[in-house]
Parts: sequence; structure tokens; C-alpha cells
Amino acid sequence: MDETLAYAKRKVHQDVNKALSDYQIIRSQLAKAKILTAGLQAWQKDLALQLDEWLESGEKYAPEELKSSLLEFKVLASDAANEIAQIGLDVSGGFGYREGTLERLYRDARAGIAMGPSNHIAREMIGKKLVGITDDLWN
Repeated sequence: MDETLAYAKRKVHQDVNKALSDYQIIRSQLAKAKILTAGLQAWQKDLALQLDEWLESGEKYAPEELKSSLLEFKVLASDAANEIAQIGLDVSGGFGYREGTLERLYRDARAGIAMGPSNHIAREMIGKKLVGITDDLWN
């Protein structure tokens, strides 16, 4: 988000003397990325507090509700990271691929979707739990 915003502010189209940030569509994309980021922050803080409480409790295993919330957060956060990174590449155009920072962030965001459990498997686990089927991966 920060890298994309900085680029949009500094990049000027010389032929029309307009910064990328002067374009409504670019501002709309930046706003979308900001909303996605901000929307996850409160949930992330709440989960961190729950994890702290669990660690302080001395319990060996996390409560099922906490494990479910963490799995749901993983799916939503990695999907959002992917979308935000894609916005970064869209806003920066060829620069994002050439310079490497945004391309690397996009690659890392894509990896978050595939990391275990992958978002597809995680959604299956969440769906099974919703309908009352055991979430054992081997059933």
C-alpha cells in the first residue's frame, strides 16, 4: 500500500503533466486498497489479544473458536493481500514489474494463498465445520 501510494504521488505523465494520483480511477484503486487494509486491522488486533490470553492461560491447545477464527483470518488476509498487491501492479504499470519491489510483494501475497493450509483447503475446512462435518482432513 505504502509503495503504491508513494509511486502514484510521484509519477507524473509528462505528456499531460498529471500525476497518477490526479486520475480518479487511480484514487479509487488506492481507496479500495486502504479499505481492505483497514478492515483487517481490528480483527487482527482482536485475534492477537485472544492469542495472548490463550498463551497466558497455560492451556496446551487453543480453543476451537480461536483456531477457527485464525483460519478464517488467514483466508481473508491472504486474499486481501493478493488484491492489494494486484492494485499496486495495476497502478504502477510496467514499473512495478521492472523495479522488483511491487513484483516481489505480489509474489509473496500469492504465496500466502497457497501456504498451508491453502485457501481452498481452508475454505473446505470452514465449510465442513459450518454444516457439522468433522474437519479431519483425512475424512
